[in-house]
Amino acid sequence: MSSTHNALLIFGSGPGIGRNVAKLFAERGFRKVLLMSRNEQRLAQDADFVHSAGAGVDVREITVDAADTDSVRQALEKANEALGETPLEAVLLNTARLGPSKFFDFSVEEFEADLRVREIDWLLAMLRSL
Repeated sequence: MSSTHNALLIFGSGPGIGRNVAKLFAERGFRKVLLMSRNEQRLAQDADFVHSAGAGVDVREITVDAADTDSVRQALEKANEALGETPLEAVLLNTARLGPSKFFDFSVEEFEADLRVREIDWLLAMLRSL
């Protein structure tokens, strides 16, 4: 027996955990999935992947730079619009800054940006305001 769920927001969609979790939730009856990532081209691929679940899920793509609070604020406003009357039921915070680096070769700016991507307190506060 299948059940219907509301909406899932993936903050940090990508070819690994993000889109696979989204597809699993779609297969389990979530009717709306919002994918957020900084890479527009990959977002389109992720949306196609989630659609392949064949569950008739409504998938939305939202571009965001998690290290930029203005970008996050705008993306959450878009997410709120995309939700419409569908309640947000689950959120996956899956952001990361990827790439090889040596600890002592980081500039202060890179280090601060990396911390902002992983700091979720301000993001959770913004989500609560939706």
